Amino acid sequence: MSDNGLYFIDATYNSTTDAWEINIGYMVKDEDVKGRYKNAKATVNIPSLRNDEEKAKELALAKARELLKKAADAPLDDEEV
Repeated sequence: MSDNGLYFIDATYNSTTDAWEINIGYMVKDEDVKGRYKNAKATVNIPSLRNDEEKAKELALAKARELLKKAADAPLDDEEV
């Protein structure tokens, strides 16, 4: 696990769906509360690549970055757009 930045939580291959489910976390120190961290988690799915976990992780990292960027600008469900 990283003290600051992105890190892989886990990667699971599902043979039924022929896809990797990869969890990636983001963690940074909380500047407002000493000794605490802020974090976010992204779960992404990568089809195929059954025998290439490293390639699946590489693709998952790109998808997670894109997802987290979209999330940063997304309104809350009950917010007016």
